[in-house]
Amino acid sequence: MPKECHRIIIDELVELNFRGGVQYYINNEPLMDNRLIDFIRDLKSKKLDLTFINIQINGNLLTFEKGVAFFENGLDWLVVNDYSSYKKPSKRLIRIIEQLHKRFPEKRIDFSLRNSHEAIANRAGLAPNKPMNIHIRAPCTYPFR
Repeated sequence: MPKECHRIIIDELVELNFRGGVQYYINNEPLMDNRLIDFIRDLKSKKLDLTFINIQINGNLLTFEKGVAFFENGLDWLVVNDYSSYKKPSKRLIRIIEQLHKRFPEKRIDFSLRNSHEAIANRAGLAPNKPMNIHIRAPCTYPFR
């Protein structure tokens, strides 16, 4: 998304007196976009009455420094998914999360062990899942969410 488009969306939220949460993700990895901290900072600077600003990430790209930067620039809630091993959490991620909890005790940090073989939503065929040979006779509800 172009930065100008993000600014237009924020301005429209201000115009609408938006009250609620903002989550930066949809079928991608938020940490792949180096502008995300700027986006969060821009959103926070508008003084909206937000209940939270959230990102949900794959922990592979998380560092303590990135976590600090996100929280210092307005992030309220971080969800870290660990795909390293379904039954054994990554020691590196646990250490980072513990350090972030100590530095930002008021912030919410959720941690989930994820199974790399689990079936996830496959919007538009982009998620790397095994194809399922089933036919669903129902409308797609994603445009209404």
